[in-house]
Amino acid sequence: AELTAQFRQLKPCVVTIRSEIGHGTGFIMDRSGLILTNQHVVGPSEYIAVQFDARRKVAAEMLASDPAKDVAVLWANLAPFPEACAVTIAEPKGDQAVVVEGERVFTIGSPLSLEKILTTGVVSKVEAHRIVSDVNINPGNSGGPLFNVAGQVVGITTFSEQGDAGPGISGVVRIEEAAGVRAPARAKMTDAPARAQLLPAEPTATLPFAT
Repeated sequence: AELTAQFRQLKPCVVTIRSEIGHGTGFIMDRSGLILTNQHVVGPSEYIAVQFDARRKVAAEMLASDPAKDVAVLWANLAPFPEACAVTIAEPKGDQAVVVEGERVFTIGSPLSLEKILTTGVVSKVEAHRIVSDVNINPGNSGGPLFNVAGQVVGITTFSEQGDAGPGISGVVRIEEAAGVRAPARAKMTDAPARAQLLPAEPTATLPFAT
C-alpha cells in the first residue's frame, strides 16, 4: 500500500525523454523545468523533447552535461503539465553514500514501448561512482530516478548487464555524480525556457494489420 501511494505521488515527477537517437527517462528536479537524465539518452541530438503522458510533449534544450559521468540537465517549459512535481534528491552526509547495500529501492521509467512503469529491487553493491542493483531496467529506463523507500532520488538508472543465465544486474549512477552539472545548468538559465507549445506525441496504440 505504501509503495502504491509513492508510485502515485512520484509518477508525475518522471518524464519520457525523446531525441534523434531514441528515448529514455528523466526526472524533474524543480518546477522551473530542470530535468535530469543520462547524457547518452540525448547524445549529440539537436532534437530533444520531454513527454509527460500520451497527449503532452514539449521541446527541451540541454543546459549542461558530463559525458564521463553520463549525466545531463535539460530545461523544458512545464506550463502544459500543471500536475508535474519535483523530486527530492537525497543529500549525502559527509563522505557517506546516500544509499547502503541491502537497502530496498525502486524506479519509475519508460522501458521498451511502455510509459512510466514501476520496478523494485535492492541495492547489491555501492561503488565509488555507481550503484549495482537487481532492480529490473530495460532500454528506455536510462536516465530515470532510483528512489529509496523514503521516495528520495539516490541514483540515475543507466544500464543493465545480462549474463548467459539469470536476470543480470543493473548499473545506476550515484546521484552525487550529478552535483557537478546542476549548478552550471542553473547558471545558464535565461529569462524563459523552451516554448510551451505542444508537439505531436508519439502514438501509443498499435495500428491494425491491413486486410
